[in-house]
Amino acid sequence: MERMKDYLKRIYGMDALSCGCILLSLIINAAAFLSMTKGYEIAAMWDMISFIPLAFCLFRFFSTNRVRRLRENDWFIRRLEPLFERKPRNNYDSYGERYRIGDGRDQNEETGRHFKFFKCPACRQKIRVPRGKGRIEITCPRCGDRFIKKT
Repeated sequence: MERMKDYLKRIYGMDALSCGCILLSLIINAAAFLSMTKGYEIAAMWDMISFIPLAFCLFRFFSTNRVRRLRENDWFIRRLEPLFERKPRNNYDSYGERYRIGDGRDQNEETGRHFKFFKCPACRQKIRVPRGKGRIEITCPRCGDRFIKKT
């Protein structure tokens, strides 16, 4: 039982390439289903071919050679990166953070140097406080709670 636990700790597991193999297998399976009208032999052939990516996925999942699997996954991600590249809209991403534009510096980088950010312990509101003022009492603008922090 102990040997099995050690082996399960060493296996590589799932990654993007393994998910891609499963997706490819599902696509081939769908093609096999759609080719049933052409003949059972063709559908059976596509059905057998769909097991190849699944077998590769299982091999990768239970492999203990992590370095090689990581290299394979990096290669796969680099090849697919242009397909899934996100482009900014109006210089903001979906979470409202600024993209790096212009000279390569973040727009909020300037703010981060001059201010320190705290969360109100009562309502979790983010509060911006100037740096270098020592220990100050901060009043939350939302709930009015007061707390002391060092800036």
